[in-house]
Amino acid sequence: MMLFASVGTLKETHVTSVIAARLLELSGSDHPAILIQIVGWATGWLSAFLDNVLAVATFMPVVEDVRTHVSPKGYPEAIYWLMLFGGTFMGNMTVIGSTANIIAVGVLEKRGFGTIKFGYWF
Repeated sequence: MMLFASVGTLKETHVTSVIAARLLELSGSDHPAILIQIVGWATGWLSAFLDNVLAVATFMPVVEDVRTHVSPKGYPEAIYWLMLFGGTFMGNMTVIGSTANIIAVGVLEKRGFGTIKFGYWF
């Protein structure tokens, strides 16, 4: 519940609109492929150090704001797919990036097989 409350707060305080505006400035409105890549990598890196569900949920309003300003011709769903790919793939980069990773390491430790350190997992 707090996840959606925090995302809703970011949207209501227009933080997501500011992030969307910065992304548009950074990529340029006439280069949708660059914008899609930036969103994918940003979601990916964010999900490596936060839970991937939180990262994708945080970027959904940002992507919605970007899509209202730019209608990428030929890339209508690509921005969503790359955001999800970045969140899923790079969420596995760290133990804390995915709930499944946290559970797997917890089970490993509980069964007495040792601890996986951050650097080893990375």
